[in-house]
Amino acid sequence: MDSLREIVSPYVVELLLGMMIVQFILVIVVLVNWIKFRRIRQQQKRLLRGVTRENLEHLIHEYTRSVHEAERQLDEAAVQLDELNRKMSALKGKIGLVRYNALAEQGNNLSFSLALVDEEQNGVVISSLYGRHQTYAYAKPVVRGTSEYSLSKEEKEAIALAVGEKQEAYV
Repeated sequence: MDSLREIVSPYVVELLLGMMIVQFILVIVVLVNWIKFRRIRQQQKRLLRGVTRENLEHLIHEYTRSVHEAERQLDEAAVQLDELNRKMSALKGKIGLVRYNALAEQGNNLSFSLALVDEEQNGVVISSLYGRHQTYAYAKPVVRGTSEYSLSKEEKEAIALAVGEKQEAYV
């Protein structure tokens, strides 16, 4: 113990000064934390003004119920969106039209082939052949971009236009 006193005794002033600096720093830290706590407490009082424990519990339950209701409505909306997407893909919304002169000596590109298909390339191709004295109309079912009936060059082109495989509209 005496040897420790002999080692520490020349540095007593520096040790005391160091301890005072550490205590001063700790006091500053305590003051800063106290000020921050006071601000938080004031914000809490403003937030909870007029709210009792029972009111707060009721508010929390009400907000929880509202969140669950919003989640349920969101799930319903997702189901409806999926149903609409399914219906939209089944619509015959893709159209291809090719006008042409079926009979070289008669008409001016008054014949046409019209393809109406959906996303899966299912639908119908309608052709009208115009002649000076007669007009013929044909409808052929289209399944996956083709038909069980033979398709003319113009009908194939109309289907290609409808499914987006071709850009030109007239032959």
